[in-house]
Amino acid sequence: MIEEKIQIANIKCGGCEKSIENKLAEIEGVSMAKADFETGTVHFKHSGTTARMKVLQALKKMGYPEISEENPWTDKVKSYASCMIGKMS
Repeated sequence: MIEEKIQIANIKCGGCEKSIENKLAEIEGVSMAKADFETGTVHFKHSGTTARMKVLQALKKMGYPEISEENPWTDKVKSYASCMIGKMS
């Protein structure tokens, strides 16, 4: 397993953390995922390049792109929806 920590955009609260952790837990090849809104990071363990790409794609789709990527306003809107889902879970 490869352990990695990345900076992401738009993470605001515990609801965001919960949404991210729940979504990444569904990805084959990911054995651990922990989001931290205070540091703006996601720490995860994955089996390789394919799993890593799936993590990055899932985060972007939820509105939490990696900091190195462009962060359009649509990602910010998506992140608010993901945040609310996490708060309701």
